[in-house]
Amino acid sequence: MISKPSLIAAAGLISLSASVMAVPTPYGNPGVANPVTYTFTAAGTGPIIAYFVGESAGYGSDIGLSINGAAPLSFGLQNHTGAGGTTSTPYGTAFNMGNANAGDVLRFELRVSTGNYNGPPPLTYTLNSDASLNPGGENHIYSSAYGGDFQIPAGTYVGFEDISPLGDPLNDLDYNDHQFVFVGVTGTPVGVPDGGMTLAMLGMAFAGLGWLRRKL
Repeated sequence: MISKPSLIAAAGLISLSASVMAVPTPYGNPGVANPVTYTFTAAGTGPIIAYFVGESAGYGSDIGLSINGAAPLSFGLQNHTGAGGTTSTPYGTAFNMGNANAGDVLRFELRVSTGNYNGPPPLTYTLNSDASLNPGGENHIYSSAYGGDFQIPAGTYVGFEDISPLGDPLNDLDYNDHQFVFVGVTGTPVGVPDGGMTLAMLGMAFAGLGWLRRKL
């Protein structure tokens, strides 16, 4: 259920209550591996911006963007911050992942550190939004369209499951260990699950109009 944001005026200032943010819809079948796999394509030309949504992880991690198969140029949005990783990165924190051209294939990499709560280094392993690049071809993400709120614009939501393999007894398969929403400068990039039937969803992005298509 999506609640309307609450605005509180005090001394001429307006603040947003974080407790009523319309956060993205989480994975709906925790405990069961997500059977839907995804590919992502840039809808416009310009920077791909990721906004941190949340985390529920005992491991440290950060994310990077591969464009057309190239190695990510940088990583950011650590899931934990502060001494000893005692707090989460603030909701809505932005990270410029790099510039893409319309039609470019986007792949997200999650770097995981099991030895550092704040994230790599040291690097333990890397997981991908492209399931074919993960050990055993396992799918480690869940993705959906997001309509936006006062801190995060409309875009594409991605949640990673950070424990590999998925069959590990410690794995809760909730796909919320590292969550973000990404958008493009001229539109919302496209997430396309593999399969047959297409569902088109129209959303208004922060800097323009974008489309997200999912094939179920």
